[in-house]
Amino acid sequence: MTYAKVYPTSEIESFRKEVFIENRAKIAKFNQEYSQGKRNFVQQLNPFGDLLHHEFTQLLNGFNRSTLPRVNVPTPTTFIPSANVALPATVDWRQVGAVTPVKSQGSCASCWAFAAAGALEGHWFRKTGQLVDVSEQNLIDCTKSYGNDGCMGGLVDPAFQYIRANGGVDGEESYPYESRDDQQCRFKSENVVAECTGFHAQIG
Repeated sequence: MTYAKVYPTSEIESFRKEVFIENRAKIAKFNQEYSQGKRNFVQQLNPFGDLLHHEFTQLLNGFNRSTLPRVNVPTPTTFIPSANVALPATVDWRQVGAVTPVKSQGSCASCWAFAAAGALEGHWFRKTGQLVDVSEQNLIDCTKSYGNDGCMGGLVDPAFQYIRANGGVDGEESYPYESRDDQQCRFKSENVVAECTGFHAQIG
């Protein structure tokens, strides 16, 4: 079995199998429409194939604002685009190798950590030409004093505040993702893969 799913009872397993079969059929139909030119991307099964749509959205699409007090909250500025600059209609950073593979946050509300890590990875690539894999778990474990609350929610700017004050953030290889927030901060300076010397919070 690809995803090694284990269910507590045979009844639940039977139900999840039915959901999986239905989702597989939907994906097959979608991909058939892609082959007919009606869609612009293909779908494939993933670890969430045994979930109903509302279960998936409840698990992964919620926003939990941290209830912990925030410190040194940056004042946002309004973004004003440069005048007389011709911008391309689209930019696909994947094509130049600036994006790490798709990741899964699991049942942990840590989207803020993935957003911060992804943004830093992209900027680090633009600065150095090197693609690094930033540890989301490092951010989950080590930013509570900045106002984030691990798997209960958080924001991107406190993560950047931590990275700047900390002198960097560890990589995924040395500090792998665990989808949990009950561990102590295990940052090690010798495993730093990227730094953040400053950032701006913008609106608009």
